[in-house]
Amino acid sequence: MRAVEPGGWVAFHDVDLRAGPGACRLSLARGAPGAAAVTLRLDDPLGGPVLATVRAACPDGRYQWCPVSAPVAGGTGRRDLYVVFDEPGTELRDLVFTDD
Repeated sequence: MRAVEPGGWVAFHDVDLRAGPGACRLSLARGAPGAAAVTLRLDDPLGGPVLATVRAACPDGRYQWCPVSAPVAGGTGRRDLYVVFDEPGTELRDLVFTDD
């Protein structure tokens, strides 16, 4: 997925968070060298509770995938998950929740 505008988002509906994940792993890239950042929100892309904020330094730009992990707090039950992109050109390849 690639953001075309600041604040762009993608929704994943009915995500099972019953296990109470402790962290998330993502692969991010940018259309140009620089930092890539996304915010994971529950239930609403603009004002929903923040599950995690993830930043990755991507010095080589597009198609240079930067793996990054972040702690997750507050997500339980079956919820709608929104990945909100800070900047246009930010790309997301994968998102995995883990126990740690």
